[in-house]
Order: sequence, then structure tokens, then C-alpha cells
Amino acid sequence: MRKAFSLVELLIVVTIISVLTGAALPFVSEYLEDARNAKAKNDLDELARAITAFETVNGTDYSDTSGNALIGRYIQRIPIDPWGVPYSFASANESNGATVYSHGPDHLPGTNDDIVQSYKGKLAIVSAKWFDVNGDGRISSSTQAFPSTDTLTIRFNRAASTTNLTSTTVFTITSAGSKDFAHFFTNTAATTASGTAVDNKTWVYEFWNSPDVSTGEFALGSDTIEVTNSTDIPDLNGTPMVKSPVILLAK
Repeated sequence: MRKAFSLVELLIVVTIISVLTGAALPFVSEYLEDARNAKAKNDLDELARAITAFETVNGTDYSDTSGNALIGRYIQRIPIDPWGVPYSFASANESNGATVYSHGPDHLPGTNDDIVQSYKGKLAIVSAKWFDVNGDGRISSSTQAFPSTDTLTIRFNRAASTTNLTSTTVFTITSAGSKDFAHFFTNTAATTASGTAVDNKTWVYEFWNSPDVSTGEFALGSDTIEVTNSTDIPDLNGTPMVKSPVILLAK
């Protein structure tokens, strides 16, 4: 009766096991990397939801780059990414704005393995408010001397390029009233105006010297404004904004 393996047999078994293990290692490594990527994406989704809740409750943009402002009410803890590095936060006014992200396996920012999650949608107008200085429903005929001028304040959900801030065709206004409200955006001779950016998310226009003060009224609450072409106002990364009309409201 045979009681033991020979040395040669043992070497053969060890060799077979080594070959099988070596063949399986790439698959195991790929599986582990996929699992890490999936965990990072789940973490980033959770952080994005927490930031959205923070902004909804507080009515302000989230700006804490550590994430600590979220702890307690919005999330139990700030996780560490699967590669042992803290997640990064970019505020809405940065070039890669309104995102949370992991630097990925190489731990380096701005490389191809970064995993990025936006907590805001694409650039869009979120509000457009008109301050009618004399309440007549028309662009003021006064000379430029704020606060005697009518103003239009347009707010975006994230930072916007101001390249076309003073363009006379960047916005289209659809009015149920008359043409005078829209004249600055379609005819530079009709109304004098100036545009300034309070910040990259808030644009303010002042209107005065309208020649059409005797022509009809515009209707706040039903008239709408939208970007004429989505490429006219990209975000800071050059991505075109969403072309969607917003109702003009009184300020």
C-alpha cells in the first residue's frame, strides 16, 4: 500500500496550483478594482444627495471643501475613498464646480482615473426677477441713476462664463404684453442697458431710456426668458447650458 507522495509528485502538484493561481490573479485584481470603483460611485452619490439636501434646507450654495458641514443632519460621516484618500469637494463657482470626486487609484487630481459626481445638473437659469422701479410694467424712461432704473436679475444654478454677458441677443424674452420689454435683447437702438456680473452665478441688467414707454405692458408671472442658444452661455468647463424658459417674476 502506498503511504506517501513522492517529491516529484508534490512538485507537480505545487506547479499546477501555481499556474492556476497565476492565471486567476488578473481576474481577481480586476474584480477588486471594479468593486472599489462601485463603492466610490456609491459614496459620491450619497455625498451628492447630502449636499443637495443642505442647499435645499439652507437656501445657499454648499462651499465647505472638507464635507464637515454635512455631518450630523445630512450624513453620518464623510467616507474615505477605497484607495484611502479623502473625497474632494468643488464649490459651484470653481471650474470643475458643483462636484464631489475621488482621485482614483493613482491618488492624483485631474487624471483619467478620477471618479466625478455632480451635485447640480447642467448649467441652467433658476430664476429671473424684474425690479420695476415705478410699477408701470414698462422699461423705465428715466436716465441712468440706480436705483431709479429698472433691473433684471438672472441667477444660474452654477458658475457661468461671462463672455456674452453684454451681448444684445444672448437672451430671448417671450412677452404676452408688448415688445418694449424685450427690446434690449433684440434691438440695441431701442433701450439703453448695462450688464454686470455680481458673481459667475448672478447677472444683473439695468434698463433706462426706453423709447416705448407708451407701448403696452409686460406681464410678470407669465412672460418668460431663456438663453437664445445653449452655446451662448457655457459653464466654466465650456459645456453648453440647458435651453429652458424661466418665468419672469417680480423682485
